[in-house]
Amino acid sequence: MRMFALLLLALSPAWSARLVSLKTAPENVTLRGAGAAQQFLAIATYDDGTERDVTDEAEWRVSDAARAALEAARLTAKSDGALTVTASIGGASARSRVRIADSGVARGFSFARDIGAILTKRGCN
Repeated sequence: MRMFALLLLALSPAWSARLVSLKTAPENVTLRGAGAAQQFLAIATYDDGTERDVTDEAEWRVSDAARAALEAARLTAKSDGALTVTASIGGASARSRVRIADSGVARGFSFARDIGAILTKRGCN
């Protein structure tokens, strides 16, 4: 029983730790080509020095919905221009700057990018 309690304590999140800061990754990105997309991460830093991925818990916003669509933490380009993606959690927020270029230009075929990604998702790598 004692070992179980220690295991639970070790695996539990830092309940008493207070959120100190939040950062997004990547901080700056350029999306090129039609349908270009970028997945963002939100990393929280706590007063006990620990860092934790809070991407799924953060509230995500995009500054210009006409230029890009944001679903969860994945941004997909619509039209050229600049915008910011903001993540917020527990009173802290962080921004990433995004530049979209050549959104009307279709990208060329790449086996690694277009087919390899499908095979990897299906566990065929």
